[in-house]
Amino acid sequence: MSAWYKTWFNSENYLDLYKHRGDEDAENLISLIWKNVDCNKIKSALDIACGAGRHSIKIAGKGLKVAAFDISLNLLKIAKTTADELSLDVDFFCGDIKKPCIKTSFDLVTNLFTSFGYFEKDEENFALFADVYKYLSKDGCFCFDYFNIDYLKRNLVPFSCSEENGKKITQKREFSANRVIKDIIIADGEQNEYFQESVALYSKEEIETELKKNEFRIENIYGDYFGSVFNQTESPRLIIFARK
Repeated sequence: MSAWYKTWFNSENYLDLYKHRGDEDAENLISLIWKNVDCNKIKSALDIACGAGRHSIKIAGKGLKVAAFDISLNLLKIAKTTADELSLDVDFFCGDIKKPCIKTSFDLVTNLFTSFGYFEKDEENFALFADVYKYLSKDGCFCFDYFNIDYLKRNLVPFSCSEENGKKITQKREFSANRVIKDIIIADGEQNEYFQESVALYSKEEIETELKKNEFRIENIYGDYFGSVFNQTESPRLIIFARK
């Protein structure tokens, strides 16, 4: 399987596709995080696979010392520009989830907006949990935000078409070999670009089991960014707060 995420996340078209995931979603999720941490004790945070920095920047706005990494130089450039415009000091750096070279500990670690399940082998995906445990300080909190596969299976839209910035974006979605596959075609005049997303499907129970294997204590589980109680069939998200 090709490393689709290296090409797609570095494309200038990526943010056009996900422009609907804006500040409101981020604000709601950060508010939920703040309800699940001790604001008087938390001083530092690490945002894993931070993208264009919409979450890490808002965390920095709370007064925390924040480090954030992503594999996409394009998204990191946008993140740094936004942080500078807001006069916020965030340590953005280029890094791979498999080998980010983190040498310090943090009170809060986040992995948000389904930045998980990209690799072909389960052990490669779940290695993240062991790494996060090492990155956390004693009693540190891990916020993990992933889709709810039961909801996804009931609500997958096989085909959609939209237009952004004069470009026609076609998306085709399907389930295959316990993954959700999205083929993306971006037409700009006579030129077409092709991208793909391929994310492994893990149940709530599988995620919980792997977290516990790595000695996490699961504290709260929510089903959306508003903090609704998780419902197996109706919740769009699986948001887990776990403690070291």
